[in-house]
Amino acid sequence: MAADRSVDDVAGPKARLVLTCGLPASGKASGKSTRAHRLAPKIPAVRLDKDEWVTRLGADVWDDAYRVRIERQVWARARELLALGQSVILEWGHWARVERDEKRLGARSSGWDSNSTSSMHPWTS
Repeated sequence: MAADRSVDDVAGPKARLVLTCGLPASGKASGKSTRAHRLAPKIPAVRLDKDEWVTRLGADVWDDAYRVRIERQVWARARELLALGQSVILEWGHWARVERDEKRLGARSSGWDSNSTSSMHPWTS
């Protein structure tokens, strides 16, 4: 998949991991959720929204220790779904390179190719 393809072009028959990338919303949304909601039915993919999980569990989205635990669980679930052939959108910032690298390397170690497109990064099996 070419790096210059639009997010609308990533839909396809293979399972893929899509990372939303952008800074946390602070007064003005960066569009991660909007793009994930729009893209999910096109792939089709399961959206895993870390902040949504935290909020529904009654926790504070700014609690770093809780955030780390939730991210580990969501990433574990994403890997399980991908192993079953289900595409997944991980809907949280991934704005730090180390976060994207962790997922990219995890995808590669599980046998998925890594490519990127636009501000959302898909990894396909």
